[in-house]
Amino acid sequence: MVLKTFHELLKGERGYALYLADISQMSIREATKTLVETVNEILNEFEDKTDYIVSKFVIGKTYAPQVQEENETYQDSNVSTWNDEGVISRWNTKYKNAGFNGMLVLCGITCQTVKEMIRYEASNDSDSEIVSDSDSDDDDDCELSNQQDYTLALEQRLIHHFAYVKHDHRLGNETLCTGRRGPRDAAGVVYLVYKF
Repeated sequence: MVLKTFHELLKGERGYALYLADISQMSIREATKTLVETVNEILNEFEDKTDYIVSKFVIGKTYAPQVQEENETYQDSNVSTWNDEGVISRWNTKYKNAGFNGMLVLCGITCQTVKEMIRYEASNDSDSEIVSDSDSDDDDDCELSNQQDYTLALEQRLIHHFAYVKHDHRLGNETLCTGRRGPRDAAGVVYLVYKF
């Protein structure tokens, strides 16, 4: 499946595209706020710039393994370092045949990104203490900075916002079920799927 552009999705083409929010160097509260703004921006773009009205949207998560190339550094903001098998699989097996029109990847989160977010949060919170003084970038040391759990937390915070704060009737998540984790070494991905 070929990656689409957001502009192509705005024209009504079906598929998936990237609409990446930069949530690096943010606390989880700031990242949630940024992602809420991103979802609202996307929904408004359809309403303001097209004849399409989004009747239903779903917030979800999946995984994106690292591209298997020598000396390639996994980066959440550089999709050329991702293998999008989790995204494509989720689109093809769950949403494409269920009548959804498109899927937008909102963010990718690596273990390193979560470590940076935890450090940022701790440095900006006088009540917080960094338990480990290790500045190790080793992805095997990922217990407090597990990208799969952090991705789950962001997904749930978005669902809760649109369900219980905004009461958006278009939200199509039928449960707060957390689903399964992706592979331990894969980045987490938060996405939005929509139906006209």
